[in-house]
Amino acid sequence: MRPDHVDHLYHMMCMMTAMSTIPISATLNAERVAEAKARVGDRQFSRYLDEALALRLQHDRLADLERALAGEYGPIPQESRQRVYSMRWPE
Repeated sequence: MRPDHVDHLYHMMCMMTAMSTIPISATLNAERVAEAKARVGDRQFSRYLDEALALRLQHDRLADLERALAGEYGPIPQESRQRVYSMRWPE
């Protein structure tokens, strides 16, 4: 499947989910905004920010889960952390 078809399918799936949106005003780093807009264009900028926010929230929820599990079962052993950090990510 061509990348533009994947992007179109993703956009259609997002539209099918009943998400409500709100306009916001935010102060952002000008250089990051320029770089992001250069990557995705003005029309896709809001989607790009929303995806970044979703990833950050997922990261924060995983950190919350790790803290909760560490509280219940103890911290992750250092050798386990090192083994995971040394693994290659799938491509």
